[in-house]
Amino acid sequence: MTPLLLVVIALAQDADELVRKALEGAKAEPSLKVSFTGRVDAPGSDPMDIHGAALQVGADLLFIEYHASGGQLKFIIRKGDTVLEWHPVVEEWMDAQRLGDGAAGRGAQNPHEVFDTLLANHTSAKVLSRDDKITRIEISLNGPRLKPLLRDLVNEQEVTWETTVASSVLELDSANGALRSAETTASIGWREGKKIEYRGKVTVESAGKETEYRFFEKTPAGKPLKEIPLGDDARKKLGMGQKR
Repeated sequence: MTPLLLVVIALAQDADELVRKALEGAKAEPSLKVSFTGRVDAPGSDPMDIHGAALQVGADLLFIEYHASGGQLKFIIRKGDTVLEWHPVVEEWMDAQRLGDGAAGRGAQNPHEVFDTLLANHTSAKVLSRDDKITRIEISLNGPRLKPLLRDLVNEQEVTWETTVASSVLELDSANGALRSAETTASIGWREGKKIEYRGKVTVESAGKETEYRFFEKTPAGKPLKEIPLGDDARKKLGMGQKR
């Protein structure tokens, strides 16, 4: 092999290992708080912008605050297959399935599912840039590899996977290899040869610091924030202990 080819192979192996360690390390944290942003631009529709925050506690407890275009705001708690969503009119936590939102907290909304999708494709990783602060690595997610991240955003029956092209760029801390963010862009094959454009980013805000997320309702300007309680009934459904 030529020296250049040896360097290319070494960089590919290095990227593969860096990504694996970063994602497995993030998943292993006792808790992980992230912020997320996204935009879906479909033909014939106004772009949908989303943003919010999520707190993953352990392997299966997830708190989500989700904002979308048009003033849509959702508060969601998922524990395994149990999903509760705050209903602002009746002012209680309800079964999300009854609200037509049983898939809430899945796909791009779920940090662990994002990491699992990237881990399943980490062998395609390649280093884009590296300095003493940030290492940027790209992962290919073409076609069906993107399915797990799109379950809550598009109708899979209308997607043409063979014309779908996507990738994720991970930013790692060059000093310790910890994950800082993952940004995914996709051009999704759709009906009649059209495309849906998607861009989403997950940014790690803190690790191992919080075990429960605090939700607050919108209030008029100048008014104190109103915290949404997580009562004993909701805690029981989620298998959580009483709040101390």
